[in-house]
Amino acid sequence: MLPALKAEAVKLAPLVIARHGRVAIGDAIATLLGADCVVVLIGERRASPPRQHGAYLTWQPRPDTTDAERNCISTSGPTHRL
Repeated sequence: MLPALKAEAVKLAPLVIARHGRVAIGDAIATLLGADCVVVLIGERRASPPRQHGAYLTWQPRPDTTDAERNCISTSGPTHRL
């Protein structure tokens, strides 16, 4: 994906890794960096089925962004192994 974005002259902000962060942390970081869009990738959560991951995309994030303004793409794998 990175080569395709670079080919389109999309400027990327630094990658930020936040352990135990919540989705809204992306809004604060994007605001500080002056980003137009933020993508937050979330791994497995304790209360979620195994192998469930989510990607939250927010256009023009700001500190008071609501959950309704985010786009979520979620995937889950099998809940058990054969």
